[in-house]
Amino acid sequence: MSEQLSNIPTVETVGISPGVGILSIFRYIKYKPWFALAEYVDNAVDSYLKNKQALDDTYWGYQLMIDIELNVEENYIRISDNAAGISGKDLERALRMAVRPPDRSGLSEFGMGMKAASCWFSPKWSVETQALGDDVKRKIVFDVQRIVEEDTSALSTNPSPSVMGHHFTNLYLGDVYSMPSPHAVAKIREHLTSIYRDFLREDKFFDAIVITVNGKRLKYKAPSALVAPPHNDKTAEPIKWRKELDFTCAGGQRVTGFAAIYSTAKTKEAGFALLRRGRVVEGSYDEPYRPAKIFGAPGSFYSQRIYGELHIDDFTASFTKDGVQWEDGEDDFLNCLKAALKAPGIDLLKQANGMRVKELAGGKDGGQDEKSGKGGQPGGEDDTANGGKTTGHQPNPAPSGSEEKKEGAAPQPPDSSNGDNSKPTGKADVSAKGSQPKITEVHTLSATIDGISWRVYLELSHNPAHTDWMTISKSCIPEGSPTNANERLLGVRVSLNHPFTIKYCGIEPLQLAPILRLGAAFALAKTLAQEGGSAHSSVLMDYVNELLLKL
Repeated sequence: MSEQLSNIPTVETVGISPGVGILSIFRYIKYKPWFALAEYVDNAVDSYLKNKQALDDTYWGYQLMIDIELNVEENYIRISDNAAGISGKDLERALRMAVRPPDRSGLSEFGMGMKAASCWFSPKWSVETQALGDDVKRKIVFDVQRIVEEDTSALSTNPSPSVMGHHFTNLYLGDVYSMPSPHAVAKIREHLTSIYRDFLREDKFFDAIVITVNGKRLKYKAPSALVAPPHNDKTAEPIKWRKELDFTCAGGQRVTGFAAIYSTAKTKEAGFALLRRGRVVEGSYDEPYRPAKIFGAPGSFYSQRIYGELHIDDFTASFTKDGVQWEDGEDDFLNCLKAALKAPGIDLLKQANGMRVKELAGGKDGGQDEKSGKGGQPGGEDDTANGGKTTGHQPNPAPSGSEEKKEGAAPQPPDSSNGDNSKPTGKADVSAKGSQPKITEVHTLSATIDGISWRVYLELSHNPAHTDWMTISKSCIPEGSPTNANERLLGVRVSLNHPFTIKYCGIEPLQLAPILRLGAAFALAKTLAQEGGSAHSSVLMDYVNELLLKL
């Protein structure tokens, strides 16, 4: 890797004024955490769609990987993606207040999302990025209080040399104001699955977009519509109670989509999802759009059985993209929707009001998730062997008798309390077009300290967005990992793209062995120091990650 920065000055800054005073106000926006996180997903998906051909050409089987990590223990959020990144010439536009992008046809249109969401989450945050085709990465730190108090007009981009071909954006939000609880993280996963359903459908993007939250992949499974005879004619042939919709409102706004009936009551999920440019802006998961003009009073048969999706691209979304700016047009929209539901063909409203589950013969929908009651929306729950944790394409199975474990297979406990059980649970698959592996590998090491057995899972990451040499994260512990009595698990990510790893370790197993042990030792030392009352263990690791770049 070159020690010189190519074609850029040693010191580079970007202007962020005017309007920096608004940064402190963003904290008080009425975001919900899933819509705030959706701002980052929007940017990544938008970058992917606008640079799809160039990204697809980087290596065979390219997937857009968006990884959201909510680290409760360390009180930070990290969002990384391998889309096209932000170039040096676009950084100023991206970081200044309310500067709209030149192409507003996609998911990034207001020029506020990343800044607003970041300031809502955190008082000090950073964005690190490298654009496709650049050999320079840049990192900009936003200390909101300092910027506002000093009326800062420009920030350093801290340019540094990087590997040509890398492309990523990495957001780090520290000292989060209100970190979601584990229960809230599960709900965030459900909402994001619902919000990005159109991009997660296997029949639409063919597995090209992968979103994970704390290591669990989001997968959307659409519910199946009721198949049953009309409620007033039990002898008739069963029909599928789903209706395609296409109507135009008085203001010229075209609406398309569908409406359908659940086979059994779904109190939480029944209702409409309103999508704009393929992304839900209102009506995600258990907060469906359920206007009284269509659904009647809460608890009515309509409000428990009718569901659907409506694409409303001709309407405007709020700047936080969590609602529709109707501009006095909602009543007309609802009148048109109600007429479409009752139009010739099948009358969904009449069927939903008249049907009774106990009267349905063969009408039970086997596609519904009756046990969980989630109406076919298992947000983040994957039925693959790895229980939802994914890092891209699945590796080829190891041959019979091989010591190599399949990705996601339940790791076996180490044979000894201080042994090395560093067999990988995943196999790096090098592509035909490039050398970027499409999955990570996980190794295990074990040790006994003060009578407590530790099993350390070391995830070897090829993701350029993982710019720290070592990170401690529960998301690196494989799903379903067994534990023994008096044993604790620790997840650690080691970046194989870090300059320190590349220069001194290479990628051969014997060369990697020392760095694995070093990473495990640092992680254990930090964890034990923190649990022992040390207030500065996190700061120590921050310096280690920084100094390994400079020494």
